[in-house]
Amino acid sequence: MSNKIGSHLPIRGSIQYSCSMQTNQPTFLCLIDNYPEPMRWDKGRGKEFTEALTPFYPKIVWERIHYADLVDRGKIDSAPWQTVWSADGLILSGSSYNLSENKVREEFEPLADFIRQYPKPILGICFGHQLLAHTYGFPVRPMSQEYIDSEWWEHTREPVFLPIRKGFPLLEEESIWVEFSHHEEIEETEEFSQVFEVFASTEACRIQVMMHREKPFFGVQFHPETGKDPRARKDGQKIFEGFVHRVLSVGIRINSF
Repeated sequence: MSNKIGSHLPIRGSIQYSCSMQTNQPTFLCLIDNYPEPMRWDKGRGKEFTEALTPFYPKIVWERIHYADLVDRGKIDSAPWQTVWSADGLILSGSSYNLSENKVREEFEPLADFIRQYPKPILGICFGHQLLAHTYGFPVRPMSQEYIDSEWWEHTREPVFLPIRKGFPLLEEESIWVEFSHHEEIEETEEFSQVFEVFASTEACRIQVMMHREKPFFGVQFHPETGKDPRARKDGQKIFEGFVHRVLSVGIRINSF
């Protein structure tokens, strides 16, 4: 069963769908909700996602699918799976789950297997960022005390001004304000740079912003949807703007053939 956020927005059903210009329908984004309890559109993270995505209507419509509706590999033809497959782009949300735990990795393996096959743009946020790395075999580990003391929002109550290396496709800016509230990080290995390109690091967390080298997959360790600090919220919206632009441009290229 799919749960819809932002019911005041036009939301697609879960029919098979091929984007946009040939059908004169808006482009469709699917937000995969990785939190243990489904988000609500009118409070918390769900409200923040609604506020972040609303400005893109009518070019973009969107729907939320809770990860628990996707864990059964045997139901690949179910309505939730059809909705996800038909999306023009995916957003992978954060979560309070920890991918360093075997049980969590096992539970999310059906979604990881899907990500390996999905050819269209993905934006991974916090846990979703880590899930992209895990999907390609890279470990995730708990954060150090250094991070807790110097960067963790819940401790410092201050955003971090994060330098972004030039060339990250979702941003023109070379520095943005961000809020860190993660408890784990992707472990940097020698092989990692062969699969993902890293565009931002801090002293306490080396992989803050990344892009897959062959697929249109993008990951940010921070929460661009957050509304706590106005500077971080303003700069976070630029991530969504860049991602939506990427999704729309991919749809245009597909429909031009």
